[in-house]
Amino acid sequence: MEIGRREKVDLLLAAGGGSVLDGTKVHRRRHPFEGEPWDILSRHAPWTSAVPLAAILTLPATGSESNSFAVISRAETSQKLAFSSTFGYPLFSVLDPEVTFSCRRGRCPTA
Repeated sequence: MEIGRREKVDLLLAAGGGSVLDGTKVHRRRHPFEGEPWDILSRHAPWTSAVPLAAILTLPATGSESNSFAVISRAETSQKLAFSSTFGYPLFSVLDPEVTFSCRRGRCPTA
């Protein structure tokens, strides 16, 4: 986080599936947040700002590209928490439509 603050990062780009996008949603919140990152979820720390986010999806149908929600897991405590905020929406999302078209009968080449 220190590098992002020092370099004045003004956009985060998530490239991957839903987990990557959800993780980046929390990371963008962490950038201006002072405190323990898990507090954002476990203590419902209020959002006052966030670094803008864009997404390049490599897996269709995650949903995170078009909503304000995220679900994050913490392996060491076996916790899984969700959050939502108006700051959670990506500025834009890109998905190659051929990837979506190729997902028929439950078969996705990238899954």
